[in-house]
Amino acid sequence: MPFPSGATLLLYTDGLNEARNRAGDFYDPAAGLAGVEFAEPDALLDTLLTKVNRHTADRITDDLALLAVTRTPAAPRGGTHGLVPGER
Repeated sequence: MPFPSGATLLLYTDGLNEARNRAGDFYDPAAGLAGVEFAEPDALLDTLLTKVNRHTADRITDDLALLAVTRTPAAPRGGTHGLVPGER
């Protein structure tokens, strides 16, 4: 599956999509994040945790693991290898 530069991959356990509100409705992460863009993976995870906690009234009863990874552009060949200009 392609993973283009700038794309973010979100991995999560069933504790996220099986989190229920008081009415017994499951949390839907796709609907909760639809149309939202994030500058970095931490912002995605912070937003997601806020939304699922709001959905469950801060009563998450299952274990929950989240991992977000953003693919950054590769350094040009013969480039600085991650150095800031002026560093050696």
